[in-house]
Amino acid sequence: MWPERFPVAVTGSATVLILVLAVFRIVLVRGTSQAERLVNLHAMVMGIGVFLREPVVARHLARFVPGGLSTIFDVFHWTMVVTWVIGLGLCLLSAVGAARYRARYRAALAGAALIGVAFLVLSSPARAEGMTIAMYAGWRYSVYIALLSAPPVLVSAYMLRIMLRLWPQATSQTERGVVLNHLVLAAVSAIPFAMYAIFAALGHAGAETEFVRQGYRFASDGLASGEPQLLLGAMLCLGWVPSELQALSQLVQCARRYRAWRDLTAAAPQVVLSLEWTDQWGTSPAERLERMRIEVGDAAEIVARFARPLPTGADEIIESTGQDDREQLRKVAVLVIGNWSGHAGSHARPSASMTRVSKVARPCLAAVDR
Repeated sequence: MWPERFPVAVTGSATVLILVLAVFRIVLVRGTSQAERLVNLHAMVMGIGVFLREPVVARHLARFVPGGLSTIFDVFHWTMVVTWVIGLGLCLLSAVGAARYRARYRAALAGAALIGVAFLVLSSPARAEGMTIAMYAGWRYSVYIALLSAPPVLVSAYMLRIMLRLWPQATSQTERGVVLNHLVLAAVSAIPFAMYAIFAALGHAGAETEFVRQGYRFASDGLASGEPQLLLGAMLCLGWVPSELQALSQLVQCARRYRAWRDLTAAAPQVVLSLEWTDQWGTSPAERLERMRIEVGDAAEIVARFARPLPTGADEIIESTGQDDREQLRKVAVLVIGNWSGHAGSHARPSASMTRVSKVARPCLAAVDR
């Protein structure tokens, strides 16, 4: 198995945190913009990587994968490379815009694909002996770790460059805080790779002391195990929490409005926008909530046509509230206390759907009274 330095409780907690937040991000926050799609792709690849990194999972999957544990080892490291390349795509999107970032991002993805092939080639002797390349060691292992280190170093350097350029433009405390957080993140993420580069250079320069050998082994084993990247990934995932909470809040609002939407649209089904299941899956919670609000309002307009005008007292209560949504409150009151006239005249009885609407909307009228 690949070398591990941190306690299992630490790595296990970070793995669970990343997996849970990645699943929530993909399910709750749909990619309605290019940046959101990149973030969701980043979450998916990171989730796959930390899942494969877990020793228990890797051992079980190794029985079904050609090449066994060595192949799992290579795929796990390749997902680490891809996550950094997607991070580069986000930086490019922010720095040069949606029109100009694509060519550079695709070139970076092509480089990540070549690194993945190189991983398989370098680990082929270890795979033939049923070992991981970390166990095999040698010059192949050094080249392997160097390739693994290249994307994080390049992305961190590019992020530092962007943030240093943005620092003079940050005028508010919030903007300066965001830029400072990214600066710290870029600097911290480069530390393990810088340690590896320093000890490797000292070793090649002839400074083969015990301290240099131990430092090189510590840095290379840490990079091979993915533990520093795992903890860094857990910190990055915390940045998804606000958007996930917002999406969850919007879903809760949709659920609270569902009964009113169901009964009103049953009375006026022509207002409902029919979507294919593929379009429904791609709809974000914000879009669902907005569409539900529009459909409820349109259905209320249609249903209210068959109700008599409000009594003077109720209309005065609504006008005295001073709220901006008095027109919406008036529609609710019409539905609740209006006498249904229907198409057949003033003696027509309200439908069962209308009765359900009245029961659902009555609390809204109580709010107006208060």
